[in-house]
Amino acid sequence: MPRIFLAELNPASWQGSFELGGNRMDPISIGYISSYLRSRGLETQVFQQRRESDEKVLRMIKGFCPDYVGLSVMTSCANHSLDMSRRIKKMFPKTKIILGGYHPTGVPKILGEDCVDFIVMGEGEETCFNLIDALENNTPLEEIGSLGFKKNEELRFTERAPRISSLDDLPFPDRYGLEECSQGNPMIPIPENQRAFAQIAWSRGCLHNCSFCNSPQMWGKQVYYRSAENVADELEYLRNRFGTNAIFFTDLTFNEDKERVIELCKEIRRRNIGINWSCSCRVTDDEEMLKYMRESGCVRIGFGIESLDDRVLAEIGKGITVEQIGKSIEAANDAGMITRGYYMIGYPHQSQDDIITFQDTITKIPLDQIRISFVTPFPGTAYFRSQERKGLIADYNWDHYEGGGHYVLGGRLNESALLRARQELFKTFYSDKRYQARILAKMIRFPELKPAYDGLIQEITKLV
Repeated sequence: MPRIFLAELNPASWQGSFELGGNRMDPISIGYISSYLRSRGLETQVFQQRRESDEKVLRMIKGFCPDYVGLSVMTSCANHSLDMSRRIKKMFPKTKIILGGYHPTGVPKILGEDCVDFIVMGEGEETCFNLIDALENNTPLEEIGSLGFKKNEELRFTERAPRISSLDDLPFPDRYGLEECSQGNPMIPIPENQRAFAQIAWSRGCLHNCSFCNSPQMWGKQVYYRSAENVADELEYLRNRFGTNAIFFTDLTFNEDKERVIELCKEIRRRNIGINWSCSCRVTDDEEMLKYMRESGCVRIGFGIESLDDRVLAEIGKGITVEQIGKSIEAANDAGMITRGYYMIGYPHQSQDDIITFQDTITKIPLDQIRISFVTPFPGTAYFRSQERKGLIADYNWDHYEGGGHYVLGGRLNESALLRARQELFKTFYSDKRYQARILAKMIRFPELKPAYDGLIQEITKLV
């Protein structure tokens, strides 16, 4: 029986600070690959590099003695994944290296590296199994969709395979190291009281056209959902098997389909599952939907806002306005949710005057927490292509494509200026008297959220 070692190596999600996220998430993508392969009779091991040295990782791989090593690769980890692939190949020349995930999907030419044998583009479960099955049985690879391989010293790429439409047919993902996982402040339960924090994928894909997002290249434009019953089954499994008391829904736009949201919330309540949860939403002021979400355990919503300039929002394809953003945050606050907003700075045309305008505006959006990233053109996205055509990509070192500490565009403001601007924006937002009064009012109105806000205030004190 072939043995497959599946890994995320040095994932950026385990390096985050409070202002850049502060979350510690389990490797759900390779967890799905693993459980699917095991359901088809293969032997797997799942691993996520967190604090382990590269040497320890290599010893683990050597101990497992795999026939195949599959790496899920984000752009900021691509260089490290390639370096480790070279070292694995040196140890086990006959072991096949398979890369998948967002970066190989966006940069398929990574297949040209000597240490890479195959890449999987997009959804991975069926392609990974079909690849291993073909190699084990010496059958042609050309009929396997979403695959990159080498033949006669040429790189070959097949057509994308049809998406998996019946997500309920997939086994629940294998879990790795949930006891170390957590979602940072502000959250209920607070991080130190979270048990076996886990991610759950209810859907795959997104219908929207944000130019900076790599969802279209990964999933296309169709969204497929699991049934409410199947999701509730997994929630109960996590609670009963691991003691999980909090989860994050990985869906890119959790509230895309109101009827489905309400159906899921009703099923969670009907079973009295008792797990708090958080998610990412498109701006919405739908009070009915927010009420159902809150009653079923949702305590925190993240909103991808990106900018408070209607012109910029239109340019990047968000399809929302600043007015809608404000109404959405107010509605979520009124529903008793912790609200978190994601902003970006460093648009190539952005000037210091634009930053000052942003600074004057940011306090008017009544969020509980903000995250500010640098605009990053991830390879394969529409935004990457447009900025490359304009000659505005100044740095192709993939290590720097993490959105937090490095700026890779040749914009009007340089990296040092943007680092200073971000710090000033944090100070302006969190030091505003209206912010402090708002948080105090929410603690009084929703006393169950007070521990989260106490933790938030402690983090803010360090920041400003």
